[in-house]
Amino acid sequence: MANKGKNSSLGLIITVIASGLFPVALSIFANRYFSNWFWIGESFHAFIEGVGAFSAIMLTILFLMSKLEKRTAYQLWLACALLAMGILDGFHASVPPGEISIWLRSTSTLFGGFLFALVWVPVRPVFIRSPEILIWVVLIIASVFDGYSVWFPDSLPIMAVNGDFTFTAKVLNFAGGILFLISSAYFVIRYQSTKKVDDLLFVNLCLLFGMAGLLFHVSATWNAGWWIWHFLRLTAYLYILGYVFTLYQRRKQALQRAHDELEIRVKERTDALLKTNQRLQASELRLRRIITSNTDSIIIINENGIVTFVNPAAKALFDRQSEEFIGHKFDFPVASDHSSEIEIIKKNGKKATVEMRVAKIEWGGKTAHIASCRDVSELVKLRERLKAMSLIDELTQLYNRRGFFELAKQQLKIAQRTKNVILLIFVDLDDMKLINDSYGHKSGDLALIDTADILRETFRKSDIIGRIGGDEFAVLAIEAAKGNISTINSRLQERVKDHNATNGRSYELSMSIGIARYYPQSEITIEDLVKQADEQMYLQKRKKKQIHSQNIV
Repeated sequence: MANKGKNSSLGLIITVIASGLFPVALSIFANRYFSNWFWIGESFHAFIEGVGAFSAIMLTILFLMSKLEKRTAYQLWLACALLAMGILDGFHASVPPGEISIWLRSTSTLFGGFLFALVWVPVRPVFIRSPEILIWVVLIIASVFDGYSVWFPDSLPIMAVNGDFTFTAKVLNFAGGILFLISSAYFVIRYQSTKKVDDLLFVNLCLLFGMAGLLFHVSATWNAGWWIWHFLRLTAYLYILGYVFTLYQRRKQALQRAHDELEIRVKERTDALLKTNQRLQASELRLRRIITSNTDSIIIINENGIVTFVNPAAKALFDRQSEEFIGHKFDFPVASDHSSEIEIIKKNGKKATVEMRVAKIEWGGKTAHIASCRDVSELVKLRERLKAMSLIDELTQLYNRRGFFELAKQQLKIAQRTKNVILLIFVDLDDMKLINDSYGHKSGDLALIDTADILRETFRKSDIIGRIGGDEFAVLAIEAAKGNISTINSRLQERVKDHNATNGRSYELSMSIGIARYYPQSEITIEDLVKQADEQMYLQKRKKKQIHSQNIV
């Protein structure tokens, strides 16, 4: 691992020297010793630029043939940059040397550097999924730009005077060169992390393009410095051609490996399918025997919903003969890996609840559904009884605390929707502890039962009555809200008085009540409503104690 890290650092150093420092030294040498050397090689120049354009477009095509992922999304920016440079360099090679040629050369460097530098910017997911969007945008812009430059040359800025490049030309190339160097920093960081040769190649590429842009301003047309940065660009494009060839070889080898692996897999799968088919036939025979003798009702339904097989237990459960099943549409929807309860009606009119579990199987060489059915009617009845028991107070047969709050919450929602006012009456049985201590807990239980009976007689059946604590009761009076609170209080106390006069108990019942009113426009909860009524109840209880104390005095 240490050797690998040392080798990668050495490769990076060599790259920076060869592609960054060496071109600078070469340019200084040429300007000092060959400053008067000129060679007007128009055909060779067009050949260099044509090779560059071809190389850039070929690598763009290869990038687009690769499946973009988040970790390789930067290749989309490279594809856009190389496409733009390829189009601009192609036009640059096809026009005669002059203002238009220099303009296209300079803008190619600027656009290429800008798009290369975008590797620092994350690619949006939509472009990763559909890279052709960006490619088409770049293709259209570059083509329109080229066409405009060729057809309207008079609108272009002056790029050279007497063979020397103008400030505009130098700025365009210098800016493009800086942008290429910025993008090279990205690939340096990637290379230090991945140690991949591809990333080192992109470092070379960016340095060569970048140095070509920076050295532009110390050159003049056709002189030695001019040819040096052209050869830097040619070297960069030759790197691209080599990379294209390498990618092609990789793809070819990968395809060959995939082809060989596919042939092996096909043979293995074919052999496996033959063996599997034999096992399936044997398994289906065993399965048919098991299903036929199974005590659970088994029904086989094909993919079109048609019944193809039923066992004897299914005929007995559904009260039908085979001919009433086979070839007919199954009465209920089936979904694989799904369990549901269905209700069936037998010929004698009796209803039964059936639990149906469905799974996918192979039947007769085709995909089908197997429905396993079981009569759970008694279980459902038991479940309903248990559910009722969980909401009912066993002693008083009123709703318990859970049952009261569950139903009350639903009723408040209805009241809010229908704009109805509701009363919450909180009832506390006075002196419960005294009854238990003096007469025993059996009498205490009777007192609670009597209280429940009084509340049932006082309020309507539509009202929700519950025992929410040891000696605490609550009533959600739905219709009573239209009446007067004092009337409700008086009526309840009158019932208590009548009960005490006729029941023959050794003790008398006494209740303290508190009443709270619910308004639909408020956002109060049932818990808050109970708390308000509870506070009102304690006020009444306190008044009773004060009156009792005064009577004793």
